[in-house]
Amino acid sequence: MTPEQQKTLLGRTTPLPAAHATGVDQVGRTPAQGQMKMSPGDFAALHAAVSPHMASTANPANSAMRQRWDALHKSGYNTSPLYKSGLNDAHIDTALSKIQGQK
Repeated sequence: MTPEQQKTLLGRTTPLPAAHATGVDQVGRTPAQGQMKMSPGDFAALHAAVSPHMASTANPANSAMRQRWDALHKSGYNTSPLYKSGLNDAHIDTALSKIQGQK
């Protein structure tokens, strides 16, 4: 889809940001289909901090998402740098989901 088609589809009259037009985000990443936007280094640090807490937050009464985020909060991991790098909750949850599947 061209940037012009995207503008029409989104009902925008202003140009799309460069990330939308080029497929490259603010830090120059071009993630492939199904690939996380989180850098491998950030993922490794998150994995090391959160994975020890996954088992302790497992509770059948809670959803899998709730258990992932409980483990993140229990770990005390500082997520501010992740948000500052342009990631959002969905990106972080994708990484947490991958960690949860690796336990």
